[in-house]
Amino acid sequence: MVPITTPDQIIVAGKLEDGTLVSVHYRGGLSRGTNFRWAINGTRGDLVVTSSLGYPAVGEVWPPWILTRSPLCHRLAILPFPQNIRRNGPSGPGQAVFYNYARLAEDLRTGTHLSATFDDAVVLHKVIGAVEISANSGSRKAL
Repeated sequence: MVPITTPDQIIVAGKLEDGTLVSVHYRGGLSRGTNFRWAINGTRGDLVVTSSLGYPAVGEVWPPWILTRSPLCHRLAILPFPQNIRRNGPSGPGQAVFYNYARLAEDLRTGTHLSATFDDAVVLHKVIGAVEISANSGSRKAL
């Protein structure tokens, strides 16, 4: 037996600069239910993305399920996945690495900015640092 030394669940709630409220619950391991669920509830409807694994790009089901609901409808409906987005790379553990390098190559070839940058990493680490400080102090932390 090895004792757990890191959190296996993180819950963050906050408000974005434009006033949008955000609630995130991230847990490690696999669930018998939905392992990835991203729900956006807005004034013009809802959008839900689900996947069989914790990362929608690495799930055993591709494409991930995208569901939508307009304000006039009471049920979520499956939104067809764009046909121009295809996966021709490997499956399994190397899949994420393959697609990250493919996206980086596309950025270098075309001048797009689809890949994460060092600046993105800095922002992410600032958020993680704020979450850690907030969890340890029990108080809100503004970025």
